[in-house]
Amino acid sequence: MTDGERRQRARRQAEGRSAGYWFKTPNDFFDWNLPPEFRASQRLVWLAFNRHANSRPDRVVKKITQELIAKQTGLSKRTVEQAINFLTKAELLELLRKGGAWRGGRRLTAVYRVPDLSTLAKVDVMRGIRRAHRAR
Repeated sequence: MTDGERRQRARRQAEGRSAGYWFKTPNDFFDWNLPPEFRASQRLVWLAFNRHANSRPDRVVKKITQELIAKQTGLSKRTVEQAINFLTKAELLELLRKGGAWRGGRRLTAVYRVPDLSTLAKVDVMRGIRRAHRAR
């Protein structure tokens, strides 16, 4: 193990995150038989956001760019952007602050909250997905 890997593992442990290379996803995400309107690309983007939300206070995702999500999922930036719009309409992702503004010579990233799926009712999730699909 390299020094960089040791430092990364120590930082993860200090933050209360797993030192391993896995993340938690609610079984409901797979067990609920979500409707086909919820495309694979949208599911993949939600999984990436869920990964970043785990172990964060209030499940708030900051400093994660669309480019990073695109790189992690293998999707284009445009597909990620469309998926984020869909997820916010479906209420599976909450936009807390829009990104894109420049402050201090740096571009701000958007800030999102990823609701814990176990706190949502299946019927509400299904309704949200269908509503977001119709709104496209």
